[in-house]
Amino acid sequence: MSVRPLWRLSVLRVAVAAAADSMNQLLPFILLGLCCGVISYTLTKGSIFGPLRVWVIERTYWLGKLMQCPYCMSHWVALGAMLVFHPKMVGGNVVADYVATGFALTGLSVLTAGTIFKLFYVKED
Repeated sequence: MSVRPLWRLSVLRVAVAAAADSMNQLLPFILLGLCCGVISYTLTKGSIFGPLRVWVIERTYWLGKLMQCPYCMSHWVALGAMLVFHPKMVGGNVVADYVATGFALTGLSVLTAGTIFKLFYVKED
């Protein structure tokens, strides 16, 4: 029977702890991205926000287009979520972290909104 050196066990423990720490940071980020996608889809396609969409479309062209596009709305909802929750993806430079986190969160929310749109959207006659 061979005995593992003590340093190998400590390296393994450090690796497991690092993986657990990164998973603890990744799960809230994924949940935030999913929430952004669902909010974007609900605002742009949900019947409950239909009167709000009509009101906005009548008042301004740009916001009216925004209120009809889940892809476009996902960008703005992700930006708002970043400003409120300050998720961190990478360490180091604050500007680089915000840019990387912004693109990742926007991408995840766009994927979520697009998936919901493809799965559940029924065109009204």
